[in-house]
Amino acid sequence: MATAEKSLLALERSADRPVEYRLMTPLAMRRPLINWRIIAAIAQFLKLVRLLLLTQ
Repeated sequence: MATAEKSLLALERSADRPVEYRLMTPLAMRRPLINWRIIAAIAQFLKLVRLLLLTQ
């Protein structure tokens, strides 16, 4: 069987299947630690700003 025929059969088979899709979940639910990383990054930035303001 030629490659083109195999590709055509695969396309026909996949056309009969229902389309599966994932629901979009919030980033916080997919990666729970990201919340703490964002909070830590903001805290470090604010500490740096405070340090720069206090040294002037």
